[in-house]
Amino acid sequence: MQEALMACASDDMLFKNGVERIETAGDSSDIKDRLYIHLIFFIVTGCLGNPARAIEYTESFASNQMLSTLGTVETTVTSFFSATARASGDVRLGLLRVVGNSARPPLRPLSMDPAGTIIGSLTDAENAITDVDSDVSRQHLRIWLQDGHWFAQGLGSTNGSILLSGIGRCKRIIEPPRRERAENHVRTPIEIRNGDTLCLGASTRFLVIRVTD
Repeated sequence: MQEALMACASDDMLFKNGVERIETAGDSSDIKDRLYIHLIFFIVTGCLGNPARAIEYTESFASNQMLSTLGTVETTVTSFFSATARASGDVRLGLLRVVGNSARPPLRPLSMDPAGTIIGSLTDAENAITDVDSDVSRQHLRIWLQDGHWFAQGLGSTNGSILLSGIGRCKRIIEPPRRERAENHVRTPIEIRNGDTLCLGASTRFLVIRVTD
């Protein structure tokens, strides 16, 4: 299915993330039920050609017909990766996925459009980044450019996000995990710069890198 989606210029990572979400569903212990949900997701993806819409249908079907929830698995955000020093005068920035101690290309330039860039497991927003692990929410984090500065803001994610500063590895909480958020929690934008590291959930890491022309 991923190869077929790639051939149609669709985001094949959305299908992979949908499969992982079904696999990690906390209350779908019956393997027959899980396989049935996989089959539904596969068929609907093939019919619609849109994994994001397909997982929405599959989640609704599982909830209404099988009393099963396909939510994001809760994990713990941990400190990770020694970030490089910041550079002054940042204009264009991109994100490079870090897995273990290695970088995983490509470098993904952040959109300079006012709508910004959405990072998430099941978002089909324009300029979205979907190369994430299964504990990242469907729409987890938004990054945008405003008055020459870049900002990141949580989107009500399950497992939250933190920023590791490129200077001194100071940690700043962009959005705490849902279980730790107060009901009146305010989503405050956090400025990001070259050399910072964005940590989403337990293991999804992006190094912020300046993009040159």
